[in-house]
Amino acid sequence: MAAGRNERAGHPEERVIGVPSFSREGVGVAVEENDPIQLQAWSSVATTLLASLRIRPRDGSPTYSFQLELTVTNDRLTSSIGRQIDNGGVIDSVMIQATPKGTQAAPTQRGQCYAQLQLMHGGCLACGYVYPGHQPALNEFVEPGPAGGPGAITRVVVAGTVGAGRVIGVVPTGALWRWIYGVGVYGASATVGTRVVRLRFRESGGNIFDKTTALTVTANQSGQFEFAPNITSEQTANLDLATVANESPSPDRALPAGYDLFMTDTAAIDGLDVASSEAQVEEWVVPN
Repeated sequence: MAAGRNERAGHPEERVIGVPSFSREGVGVAVEENDPIQLQAWSSVATTLLASLRIRPRDGSPTYSFQLELTVTNDRLTSSIGRQIDNGGVIDSVMIQATPKGTQAAPTQRGQCYAQLQLMHGGCLACGYVYPGHQPALNEFVEPGPAGGPGAITRVVVAGTVGAGRVIGVVPTGALWRWIYGVGVYGASATVGTRVVRLRFRESGGNIFDKTTALTVTANQSGQFEFAPNITSEQTANLDLATVANESPSPDRALPAGYDLFMTDTAAIDGLDVASSEAQVEEWVVPN
């Protein structure tokens, strides 16, 4: 056999021309010793997140696992933890997963828990929602909110006296809501007088940007509203929970924190009238 040639059954070695060779050494994000790294999360579920990184040291020593464990609150506010890189090299894999402890729970729906892993001096490594079957990985960047995908189906229920008006649903800090379907019921007391009842969609400053047609309710009567984004116009309806009823469209977009749904009697007959609501929203927890 001639030097520099590899022959098999009398034929020279076959070579593929034009296809680049692949080396795992070229994949990943370079880090230096003591580089700060931070895991942040926002969640409606109290849980624990574990970020696991695989790092190849530049000195040729064996790869090692680097982890950050974060206890996450359920108030949708920022939870965070930081560490420094032990030994410089290349991060070639990342996984962020829920590992609940004790009475904690894992997120069950997309939209409930958003996590972000970042190098403080070098940018984001991974960000996205953590939910069953999905753990954000290296170079995965999912935009928070509806642009990135579906949210978590969440129940919103309120009941109490009307007073000067009752908020029957408000988007919490750290969330976006899209109303899916809801029912609001107004119950008049025995106090004589004609109520003029409306639902109002308001922005965070209390300014009205949409409202339903008014329902006229007298003593010991009730009025019911049903609302959904696929109801295209105001119309009266024969519903089972009230004396008079109305169907109304609701906003078909995700609304930011502080936007609310407000039920009121504009005639202000009796603050001891009662209001209740049962609704479903699509919620995305977002950084704030």
